[in-house]
Amino acid sequence: MLSTALDPTYAQVATLLHREARLLDNLELDQWLELFLPHGVYCSPLGAACVDGEPVILLDDDRLRRQRVFRLLQTPAYAQRPASRTVRQVSNVEVELQADGQVAVECVVVIHEVRVGDERQYGLGTLRVLPTRTRYLLSPGPDGALLIARKEVVLLMREAPLENLSILL
Repeated sequence: MLSTALDPTYAQVATLLHREARLLDNLELDQWLELFLPHGVYCSPLGAACVDGEPVILLDDDRLRRQRVFRLLQTPAYAQRPASRTVRQVSNVEVELQADGQVAVECVVVIHEVRVGDERQYGLGTLRVLPTRTRYLLSPGPDGALLIARKEVVLLMREAPLENLSILL
């Protein structure tokens, strides 16, 4: 059953999605990790969906998410010097309550990214826009709050050459 904007579950989902966007944009990645269930999966497919056995752009379990965050925060790569500034826009949120108590969410997330610098240097000073169709499967955590069991980020431009995807979280 689809949830509406007046439904408490919808409000809880919207709060989670907006909090996640803020944490990612502010590089508060340790707090972002806490939005996932320990068995949560983060995937970005090459096709229209993450399917077992099919190639993916990324597929992270808890250990790999934590490694990615450690690399981004503790071992900055040349491709992120200076670090990207991002603004995420979340829209078109659809929430469906599942019979098993989980919540399926589909939304549009557009990531706007710029790396400050001289526009004559490749990749610096140029605004990049990454539109995505993002799907979540949320489950209640120990305290009842919804947490991410699965996040699937489908890039609109996934077939095109992709530059520096370190901001794709």
